[in-house]
Amino acid sequence: MELEQTNAINGNTATPRKTRLWVRMPNWLGDVVMALPLLRAIRQGRPDFEITLIGKAAFQPLFDRLGVGDRFIPLPQQGRGYFRTFYQLRRKYPDTYLLFTNSTRSDLEAFLTRCPQRMGMVRPGKKRQLITDPYLLPPKIDETQEHQTHVWELMLQSYGLVESLNTAPLPREEPVRARPQVAMICGTENAPEKRWPVSHWRALVEQLLAAVPEVEILLFGTPADRVITDQVADGFPAGAIHNLAGKTDLAAFCDGLKQCNVVVCNDTGGMHLANMLGTPVAVLFGPTNPVRTGPIFAAPKHILQPEGCPATGGFAIEGVSAERVLAAVLPYVEVTSV
Repeated sequence: MELEQTNAINGNTATPRKTRLWVRMPNWLGDVVMALPLLRAIRQGRPDFEITLIGKAAFQPLFDRLGVGDRFIPLPQQGRGYFRTFYQLRRKYPDTYLLFTNSTRSDLEAFLTRCPQRMGMVRPGKKRQLITDPYLLPPKIDETQEHQTHVWELMLQSYGLVESLNTAPLPREEPVRARPQVAMICGTENAPEKRWPVSHWRALVEQLLAAVPEVEILLFGTPADRVITDQVADGFPAGAIHNLAGKTDLAAFCDGLKQCNVVVCNDTGGMHLANMLGTPVAVLFGPTNPVRTGPIFAAPKHILQPEGCPATGGFAIEGVSAERVLAAVLPYVEVTSV
């Protein structure tokens, strides 16, 4: 009411518009999820911002569920007209453009919108000439010892963020299940060395079915992961294992992870998604670094690395035994099987 009265005195007929913050989201699902605490903090600290998220079209169901943005702009399809789309967006007049990405392509996207303030991280020895307000990551920061979310937090603090990060998972109601359910994500979006071998997955399935015969196992993944999940499921009873790889979109994937007692997975985007949804995760790490990219949300998690492996990774993932994974999983399925 006070704002309306002030406008009337000044002869204005409309309230001043909000500051338009455009946020270029990462390209990988896991990175998108790790950025959520930062978006929450921005939303809390600057309710005057109108937040527009820019990212892959496939991620829109996730952004709709999170409720941290006011608008969503899907990235256009690759091709001759790709950058023309961003040039046309200049008529939307963004005020500030925050980039979680770190590529020349995304910097050019922001530049073409004619946004006057473009913010992003510049690592030592690198240049980003299209960024108007760079955050220069201090050389003393050892990124192998810092979580990616915290590194982004340092960037936003340099731009004035004062709110603490909220890493609570999304609200979760324990589903009613006729049988205990275990999700398994056997593939990865990149880096084959991050994948636990098929023989290890099959050993885990065999041991889990022997320990909890009524358990229901759901295999998730992309269409490309189908060649892996087909091998994992081969020969096991159809009623005990369901191969859903390539059969779910992102929304159905989220719903499936939420209904499970626990998720067993490689270091992949589905790990972060399950952790954000509050489902317990047992994560297999070998060559990659859980200190930097491990699950960040305050939900039950088990980081399983080969014996003797440094906390920052570097060992072959084959060194994680099926017996160790089973020991992490059983407490979650035995409770509901009593």
